[in-house]
Amino acid sequence: MPSIPHIPWKSEGMGAMETREGATQNIIAKAGEQTATQVGKRDGRSPQPPRLPMGESFTVRRVELLRDLVKQGRNAGIVIVAAPRGFGKTALLLQYADEIRSDPGCGYAKAVDAAGMEIQELLAALDTCEAELPAKLHPLIAVDNVPDSNEEAMETLVGRLRSLRAEGYEMALSCTPGNRALLSALGDAARIGAQALRVHPREYAAWMRTFSIAGDLDVYGLTQGIPALVASLSSAVWQAGTEPAVLDSYAETLYRDAWQELLTVAPDTLRGAGMMLLMGSGKLAEMEMCGVTLSREVQVRLTHDYPLFGLDAAARTFSCVGSSYEALAAVRKMVAEAIPGLPARAVRALMKAGRVDRAVALAQEELGRTETLEIMGQFPVAFTMAGQGRYIARLGSSLELEEPDAEPTIGVVLARYTASLTLGDFKTARRMAMCLSISADEIERDISPDDWAVASALRGVWASCTGIGLPDISYRNEVRRPSETAQCLRDFVRLMRAMFEGKPMPGRIDGAAISRTQGEGGEVEDVAVALPNIFARMTELMAEVLSGSFAGVDERDDRLAASLEVLRERNLVPVVVLVRLVLAVRRIYAGMPLSDERAFVDAGTLAVRTSDQALQLFCLVFEGWQFLGLDQMINAGFRAQQVLKLADKRLRFVLEQATLLERTTHLCNTSRAALCEEAELLDLSHAPCSPARAWAEALSLAVVRFDAELSAWFSLHRTELLDPTIRLAARLSLRALGKQASSLVRLLPEQVQGRYLFSDGASRDGERLFEVVGDAEKTVLGQVTIRLFGGLKIERNGHVLTSALWRRRKTSVVAARLAIAPGAFVKRSALQEEFWPTYDYDHARNSLYSTLSVLRRALGQKKSGPQYLIVQGEGVAFNAEYVVSDAMRFDLIAREVLLKRRGITAPNIIDACLKLEQLYAGPLYVPDAAGSDYFMQMREAFRTKFVDCMLRGAETAIGEEDLSTAGWMVEAALAETPMREDVIRMAMRVYELGGRRREVVELYRAHLERLKRQERAIPEPKTRALYDQIVSGRGVGRIGRG
Repeated sequence: MPSIPHIPWKSEGMGAMETREGATQNIIAKAGEQTATQVGKRDGRSPQPPRLPMGESFTVRRVELLRDLVKQGRNAGIVIVAAPRGFGKTALLLQYADEIRSDPGCGYAKAVDAAGMEIQELLAALDTCEAELPAKLHPLIAVDNVPDSNEEAMETLVGRLRSLRAEGYEMALSCTPGNRALLSALGDAARIGAQALRVHPREYAAWMRTFSIAGDLDVYGLTQGIPALVASLSSAVWQAGTEPAVLDSYAETLYRDAWQELLTVAPDTLRGAGMMLLMGSGKLAEMEMCGVTLSREVQVRLTHDYPLFGLDAAARTFSCVGSSYEALAAVRKMVAEAIPGLPARAVRALMKAGRVDRAVALAQEELGRTETLEIMGQFPVAFTMAGQGRYIARLGSSLELEEPDAEPTIGVVLARYTASLTLGDFKTARRMAMCLSISADEIERDISPDDWAVASALRGVWASCTGIGLPDISYRNEVRRPSETAQCLRDFVRLMRAMFEGKPMPGRIDGAAISRTQGEGGEVEDVAVALPNIFARMTELMAEVLSGSFAGVDERDDRLAASLEVLRERNLVPVVVLVRLVLAVRRIYAGMPLSDERAFVDAGTLAVRTSDQALQLFCLVFEGWQFLGLDQMINAGFRAQQVLKLADKRLRFVLEQATLLERTTHLCNTSRAALCEEAELLDLSHAPCSPARAWAEALSLAVVRFDAELSAWFSLHRTELLDPTIRLAARLSLRALGKQASSLVRLLPEQVQGRYLFSDGASRDGERLFEVVGDAEKTVLGQVTIRLFGGLKIERNGHVLTSALWRRRKTSVVAARLAIAPGAFVKRSALQEEFWPTYDYDHARNSLYSTLSVLRRALGQKKSGPQYLIVQGEGVAFNAEYVVSDAMRFDLIAREVLLKRRGITAPNIIDACLKLEQLYAGPLYVPDAAGSDYFMQMREAFRTKFVDCMLRGAETAIGEEDLSTAGWMVEAALAETPMREDVIRMAMRVYELGGRRREVVELYRAHLERLKRQERAIPEPKTRALYDQIVSGRGVGRIGRG
């Protein structure tokens, strides 16, 4: 309670001066000792709330209340201040006395602290006051903490008080509402109750200034305006990190005192008050649903005498004070000990009201496992839909461990089934499904149709998972409106199926389901996770994607993303994966970088666990779009090709996405000359085609600027090109191609053109996030490309050179020799020694001169054109500006992979290794003529680099859990060097992680055979140890090469 200032207390009859602060501290100390003693007797501990700030600077003068008190006191002669502890009764009496003292016509007052006194002692104190104070001046006698007593003693006290009033004394008394004897006997006295003592809004500003209360606090929500609790919000009391504890300590003390008082004088209010404390807040109707009804008399008593329960009889609501529900756990324990069956009723009331999280918190505090399982059986899906699957699983596991022979009710089995689905524990879900399949009669009898509909709809989310099916139950004589919770789940399942198959969404999807399940406020009270709302929100967001109306992420995405934290906390892994998938799809289509890079990988892993091939391919194609946004074209194209190979015709949406993705990556990663050849072969007849195919051909024509053909194609396939279902993917393709597709953008109707472009106008023509020099073949007029891997092939402007000059062996070989290291000069003497070792110097020099002249003519080099071959001093080299080779690109990419520079990410490494695998068409070309020794050395050098890069790429892919890519790389390495032991070990690891143990055995046996044929002993110890580890079933873990 708030203190009072340091002002002298006048008592002239005693001839002494007593400070107001001293009197107040004395009163507070005695009251605190009394409360501590009571609490100690109850539970063996003595809570000591922090002392409130004292002194003159911490005084709030209750001006309006004092004015009313003085008026009533003078009119009635006796005024009683009746309120529970903490309402500032003592401070008010002292301020009343100060008011009397400042009255020039009176000026005399005396206070008596009656705490702990017997009635006879109080009578003696009143006699002393009468003797010391002159009655003719109408002095004030203030008696604080009037004790309760028997009827006879109280009649004596009341008679004495009335006699003093008759003599001219004003009497001010304070007591608790539990002092019924005093309140009944002094019916003619004025009374000020607890409601009047609350801090009212008009005076709160003064309290806020005096106690330095933060302006952002929900004061009335925390304190109900109770003075002691308002004062406890003072920053002078709080310290960093202790704010809630200070308030809650006072609240607990006040509730304990109130409970003890009700226990003594008003037992008829205990059940209602106990339910309020157990539930924390709510509506009276929620209590009445479980058989706890408050009479009108009890409501009035709690409203007027005990405002700390926050009962509003008109609105029929209540709200207990405290910083949180958990803060009053000790008080709830006290209630449970006093009325043992009440906590179970409170839990049921909370469950019926849909306040599941609070019901779980109360059950964990006060209920045993048997009671909790009984309630769980009554609400088999409500716990799961509120995200309490882990709580259900923990109870079920403890029952199986401690009572293995116990047979749970069918409701508990259903609760465990639904909980297991949301936790991703499909093994337990299969066990529970088996139990349910043999209990159809019990299900119809004990499970409500709504609960069964929700369980069936939840099963539909993971319908492809084997062994979790539920029996068909036909409820007789039941004509009911479909459950909104079940409808939310079914809508999501229908939407995803329609999306995979590229069909329009059956029925109308909007926010109606969300508003119905959440209410006007948008959130469900006391439920941190409302799974129906989350599924409804995902349905709404994905419906925009399916219809092509998606414009960009908004606050709905933010609200859905905010739910991830509590979903992860509750361990609802499958739901987390689906939410992340929805958010990632929308960010991809919005052209935004993914903050959750593993969203599609993790969703794909869940799809594998649940045997959901459609979802797996859906995730794979969006992984491709993700890689496209990172300029990792090989990775993106690889995934598109996988989807096109594996998806069946029913998955129309997935195939459409993969078709457009594959064509986009091809256009980004192929030379213009080659694309021109492909465009010339396109069939532009007016044959029906899918929207994705229409866009693929249109992009192919746009990139090579076949504008006339493009215009004709657009005119013939206008409907397919403007189909809204392909719009979002087309927008990604246009962004990836940038200015190359500008001619196609110009053909789009002006009214819809903006829907195919990102608002920031960004394109992929700028700097890439990761780029290896020479990574892409840029088309330069007259450029010559020399391919050395898998044989010699020379091209200019994308066309193979077939001149008879290239049939001269020395011309081709010298060209290959210079191309191995373009830009580096090779001495003439070195070339002479390599290719004409048996010639003397002059003949060799003349032969080289002749060969270089033929090479210039074969390349088409002229004085006015590109200079392919350059000579400086004694050095000869190809001009790297006009001559490129696959060997040059190979070296540049391999350097990035093998040097392990900082800043290069795992996806960058994988993408670079896939480019190398594509580039390395076979061993380096080696001529069958003089000079082949150098080529043989370089062939082995390139082979070693290639295998090392494949090993690093496979190791990185394992770390990223991309086993398909790791397998691709390790098999490429095996094809080149089947005898390298580190390659054998990496292959065995990849096969084992991918569940291909039979191939591990076959690989190892083949390796043994090769060793025997070459008369080598046995495999290296590391290889043997790894093989033994795998075949023994111990696994290899996700580790790199050994």
